[in-house]
Amino acid sequence: SEYREAMSSAPNDSKSSQPEAKMEELKLSSGYTMPILGLGTWKSKPGKVEQAVKYAISECGYRHIDCAAIYGNEVEVGNALKDCMENKGIKREELFITSKVWNLYHAKEEVLPACKKTLKDLGLTYLD
Repeated sequence: SEYREAMSSAPNDSKSSQPEAKMEELKLSSGYTMPILGLGTWKSKPGKVEQAVKYAISECGYRHIDCAAIYGNEVEVGNALKDCMENKGIKREELFITSKVWNLYHAKEEVLPACKKTLKDLGLTYLD
C-alpha cells in the first residue's frame, strides 16, 4: 500500500517514535479536515482499549478516534488520549475525536447532558 511504502522510505529519526507519514485527510465543508482512517472503539475489550488507543495514536499515526457512550469505554479512551497528549507530544488540535448520542437520549432535554457526560468521560472540552 502507499502508506506502507511511505513508512518504509521515511527517514528514521530515533528521537521520535511517531510515524513520519501523514494520514490522508478529507476537507469538510466547514473548512476543517478529517483523517480518512479512524480507529473505532466499538466492542473493544475492557482493560485493553486504553492501550490500543495509545498504540494507534503514538505508534501507528492514527489521529481520528471514533467513540460512543454506549460502547462503555469512553473513560478508558479518555485515559489514552490524556496520556498521548501529556506524554507523547500529541496536541489536541491534531486529533479528530468523534462520539455519538445514543438513540435513547435524543429528546431535546437529554442531548446536552449526554454530550457533557461524553466530554467528561473522554477528558475533553470539545468533539470534532
